[in-house]
Amino acid sequence: MRAVTRKLGASAANVVVLVLGTIAGHLVTLAATPVLSRYFEPAAFGTFGVFSGLVAVVGSVATLRYEVAVVLPKSDERARELLFASVLVAIGLSALVAMGLWIGGGWIGRFLDVPSLDGWWWALPLGVLAMGMTQALASWFSRRQDYRIIAGNQLLRSTATVVSQIVGGAFGLGSVVLVGGKAIGDIAGAARLAWVAWKQGTLRWLENGTFRRAARAAKEFPEFPTYSSAQALLNALSQNIPVVLVASYYGVHSAGLFAFSHRILSLPVGVLSQSVRQVYVQRFSQNEVGDPRNRATIIRATLLLAVVGVVPAVLLSVWSEPMFALCFGEEWRQAGTFARALLPWLVALGMNPVSMSFLQAFRFQRLLLAYDVGLLLARVIVLVLASRVYSDVGAIFAFSIVGFGANLFLIVVAGVLARAPRVLSYDG
Repeated sequence: MRAVTRKLGASAANVVVLVLGTIAGHLVTLAATPVLSRYFEPAAFGTFGVFSGLVAVVGSVATLRYEVAVVLPKSDERARELLFASVLVAIGLSALVAMGLWIGGGWIGRFLDVPSLDGWWWALPLGVLAMGMTQALASWFSRRQDYRIIAGNQLLRSTATVVSQIVGGAFGLGSVVLVGGKAIGDIAGAARLAWVAWKQGTLRWLENGTFRRAARAAKEFPEFPTYSSAQALLNALSQNIPVVLVASYYGVHSAGLFAFSHRILSLPVGVLSQSVRQVYVQRFSQNEVGDPRNRATIIRATLLLAVVGVVPAVLLSVWSEPMFALCFGEEWRQAGTFARALLPWLVALGMNPVSMSFLQAFRFQRLLLAYDVGLLLARVIVLVLASRVYSDVGAIFAFSIVGFGANLFLIVVAGVLARAPRVLSYDG
């Protein structure tokens, strides 16, 4: 392993550690999917997709993006204060979500046309809190280069989730088991990270009451709760709104097929993208924006990611329907058609994490905000217009093409800015 590390370099080796570790957790999810697909119908996955989308949208701003800032300060003390700020924000936002659902949860369920979620809205604020805690603590461990802890946590979350869902499905507890299982897995993962951090002494300084210092540290990064949070929220909306719109225009059955195919294909893309971002944000933060190594890193890593993504995409484009029918049951054959439609977007999405890491590390938050505003508008407009002309699969393919073009555009922009002077970033 040490020989491999020397050949790859520190950053690439860290990516390998994260990928090899977290892929185990996602393999657990993939291995369980053929079982879950036989316990639950497409409509159940449609309901689960709506709930997961809501958690992802609200959870994207659970810490107001202060977790990204945790890896940036030179001082560990300042980083701990930002970690404290992230945790406090996550707790406060989750409490607000719980209050809002207590007041208007029934109305939200009727508006989204998911009555099966009635009685399970309590899982939403818990999921948001778990997501915020996981984001903040994962950034801290990434700063310390404790990548094995992050990778092991993925395995725990995935195992707890699928075991809960399979047991519930075996006892015929209904589609809400998918929701409850996700909540259990997210909470288990966040609790483990918090426990490890506490044992290492990272969280014991909370007893010192450093609220004022945490607030002062947070004020040094005003672009994260403003531009970066808005950008993250818009990005989460643009990625999760399709399942809501598909359910609205084509019904919950089509939404379930779409959510299921997206679940299968996004797992490997998510593993790779998350691992790459966690490593390269830290690496770029140690350089200046005009450092020529930045552009070389973006080009080299992006080309490698393109090769990694194109090969399986070609295979799926040919055999997606029979593969889905064989692995998940004949009723899921059409999900393979949805999967083929999503391939252009997911291939390009898998190519852009290094570019995104560069833009985040050098705080080009205004640019990212403008990008996500445009992307969200384009996706909504395309889906609405496509629903008047095309079938459900045609609408998803149009959505995919928009994502493909947008991600390539972002990669080109990052490559250009990697040679630009520091004045172009937020700090000006």
